[in-house]
Amino acid sequence: IGCQMDVGPRLVAVCPFSFSNMEFSVPFFFVSSALTGIGAAVLWISHGSLLTQICQVHEYEHALKPGSIRGEFAGTFFLIFQTSNCLGNLLLALLFQADIDLTVAFLVLGICSLIGSASFFTLDA
Repeated sequence: IGCQMDVGPRLVAVCPFSFSNMEFSVPFFFVSSALTGIGAAVLWISHGSLLTQICQVHEYEHALKPGSIRGEFAGTFFLIFQTSNCLGNLLLALLFQADIDLTVAFLVLGICSLIGSASFFTLDA
């Protein structure tokens, strides 16, 4: 549960960057960029630890050879990760096609970011 509780706040740390593009302000942009960098660094370390722990539990519970499932779990994670990247770009393209104001577009992206981050806290330990 330690890594899981560590990942959630780091996800929230990267959210201000989306909002920083709504009304561009140099100080807020640099602060949110620094927060994103620090949050992302810890996020990826926690992600690796959490993925390893989940794999070990799954392998133990299903009597699998140690290390046999990690590639499949990592691949599934990156499939979801890249799909969200594609869907986010598609959403932004659709917002721009609809002539939505840039401020509103980044507000929508920021809210999506917060919802995704908050949903992480609902996962079972």
